[in-house]
Amino acid sequence: MKLYEAIRLGAMIHPQQGFNQNYTYDEDGNVVASCALGAATTAVGLEQMALGFQDVLDLLTVCPSMNHPIPMIRSIRNTIIHLNDHHHWTREAIADWLEREVEHGNTSRVEDEESSMVCTQ
Repeated sequence: MKLYEAIRLGAMIHPQQGFNQNYTYDEDGNVVASCALGAATTAVGLEQMALGFQDVLDLLTVCPSMNHPIPMIRSIRNTIIHLNDHHHWTREAIADWLEREVEHGNTSRVEDEESSMVCTQ
């Protein structure tokens, strides 16, 4: 399963979107909402998120939001968090964007420590 597929599946499991944390719980401790990365974790489990998607999550990309005067280069992980929490993109829109980025190769790998310095949230 691809990360963007996991986000879509997790969004179906928890239809309400959450912000600024992976999950939102009700008073009984049940998950009632998830962010994009929380949705993916729900779909595939914590181990798969930690190990199986690391290569994709560490790729560099530019934030697709047009609200930035200067292009913001970040890791896919931080871009997903940014789109979810700051721009309030739906998880489905984030998955669609991620699918285009990954499948069309619009990303790059961090080659050295100096390059990774631009990968901040």
